Amino acid sequence: MRIEIFPVRREAFQRSVQRGNIVPPPHRHEDALPPLATPSPWTPLRGWLVCAVLVASAVAYAFPLSSFLHAKDAVFMTGLALAAGVLLAEAWPAPGSAAAAGAVQGLRAFAPLWLLLLFSLLVHAALGQARVPTETVLEIVRLAALLALAPVIWDLAFEAQWRQRFLGAVIVAALAVALLALGQFAGWLDGLFPPQLGYTQPMYSVFGNQNLLGGFAALGFVLAVYQALNAARLFWPWVLGAAVLGLVLLLSESRTAWLAAAAGLLWAIGPARRSPRRAGILAGAGAVAAIAALAAAGPETLSERLTDPFGAEDVGGRARLWFWEGAWRMFLSAPLVGIGLGNFPYWSPYFQGAALHRPGGETHYHNELHTVHAHSDPLELLATAGVIGILFLVWMAWRLRGVRGHALGGLAALAVFACFNFPLASAPHAAAGVVLVTLLLAPKWGGKPHPIRMPSAFATRGAALTVFGGTLLAAAFYCAAVLPPSHWLRMAENQALAGESGLDDYRRAAEHFWPSPRALERHGYALAREGHLEEAREVLEQALEYRDTGSLHMMLAAAASRLPDEDTMRRHADEVRFRIPGAGTAWFLALASRPEAQWPALREEAMQWIDDGEWERITENARGVRARIEAGAPRRPGAES
Repeated sequence: MRIEIFPVRREAFQRSVQRGNIVPPPHRHEDALPPLATPSPWTPLRGWLVCAVLVASAVAYAFPLSSFLHAKDAVFMTGLALAAGVLLAEAWPAPGSAAAAGAVQGLRAFAPLWLLLLFSLLVHAALGQARVPTETVLEIVRLAALLALAPVIWDLAFEAQWRQRFLGAVIVAALAVALLALGQFAGWLDGLFPPQLGYTQPMYSVFGNQNLLGGFAALGFVLAVYQALNAARLFWPWVLGAAVLGLVLLLSESRTAWLAAAAGLLWAIGPARRSPRRAGILAGAGAVAAIAALAAAGPETLSERLTDPFGAEDVGGRARLWFWEGAWRMFLSAPLVGIGLGNFPYWSPYFQGAALHRPGGETHYHNELHTVHAHSDPLELLATAGVIGILFLVWMAWRLRGVRGHALGGLAALAVFACFNFPLASAPHAAAGVVLVTLLLAPKWGGKPHPIRMPSAFATRGAALTVFGGTLLAAAFYCAAVLPPSHWLRMAENQALAGESGLDDYRRAAEHFWPSPRALERHGYALAREGHLEEAREVLEQALEYRDTGSLHMMLAAAASRLPDEDTMRRHADEVRFRIPGAGTAWFLALASRPEAQWPALREEAMQWIDDGEWERITENARGVRARIEAGAPRRPGAES
């Protein structure tokens, strides 16, 4: 079978037919899709495997890992490798089959994004533009696995039943996540979702983040509404699913998810079949969901989220302004090629500190937490891949011009959500996006088919083998590089919470063959806590190669104060003061690392960040530490004078 992505001119088509390069489709009704080649018994297995992967990766989570997202990535990559193996089993003996041709076309359709990853591999990882090339490689592997989903399902995207099944799988995945979140909210699933220390949101869910939950619910909600308006059957299940997803969407308290759902509905309802009866039933279901959300969360909570954007109590909105300015400054530091995919966590503390120290920057909401994402995927891509990276993204978006279909509303919701969050870091969100783009790039649903130039047997077999080999290697590498240190780190942190040292597990995580920045940092903290100052200092200095956080510099300054090493302490104290000036510890270390005669010069700067009472407490404590440092400091030449 021959399929095409884009139409060709009639004259070019006729010439290609005469040359034998194109086989014309049979004369059928103009709305018929082209017939597939002899169906392979493997094809249904591949399609259902992909559906299962979409659902399983969404609901997967694991407390024995340091991040729920690690479990999702591992499940997605492993399942996709199985589906790619089925694709190879179809394509190798039949290089002219639809599956074989689809592998080639699926790779070609996403060529701009594949070129973006190749560009990052060469410029950021190989040529050293990235400060932490290991993080760049890991991010490229993860994104490449996501893009490999397109060639696995490309030929199926031409069949109406599989288009419906893939969309249904995304909706079922969102509904499964929503039901688990409702159970957690109601307190029925405390065994599955026990309360977490320091986490105040009522639904951290299978994502470990309530905003990601809201975004996934918004995506499923938009698709479910469209299905309810257009489905020839199963109307009531779609209505019920939309109501449940709408309820979770409201309870997530994520305004960006609400905005994404609104944008998606505008795109979805436009091409939808307009049935007053169905629209009325959906509106009634939506009203019931809204009333239930108001009763469960309280009208005050939801109204505050709507009426006080970026206000004094709106920590999320004000923090985003700070993140975005830091990301913009990061982009300006390397505007053409960016600082490297996966390197945002390394540079964010420095550039967010720079945002605070510019004139008027002290008015930003700020805290001591390490920000690993810009909370805006387009802005993060701009910072990490530069203008060149954005041009690849624009090229990909240009390929979507003029598309129509069921998937457009869901893609619009996901795109709006990505402008305020980081769904690209979540395999279920990103995989759903790849599915939607694939369905839109395939020939228009129910439209007249257009032929393409048939790839050679070498190309089709090579594409299928590349997809299978690439996904298998990606899954194996990710599971070997990420999962063991993630597990050991979680075990060590659990031991630390129980009052034990956890040093053995910290050490295993930190000494893994693929460096884990978080494991190195936590190992250094544990060593310092147990009194192994020299070893802690070595590990923390090593961690600085992968993270440049204020907390790392703080620990190094504290370790230097105990040795004592005044010059090293002062250097790291100044780095802390730059990155997290609102922390009282930053000023304590800055004072303790300097003679008392220099303290008045720091006071004026400190008053932008702390009050007089805190300054007095800090100076009182710093005097004692300063006296100990001066008493224990090695004598320098001329010190007698």
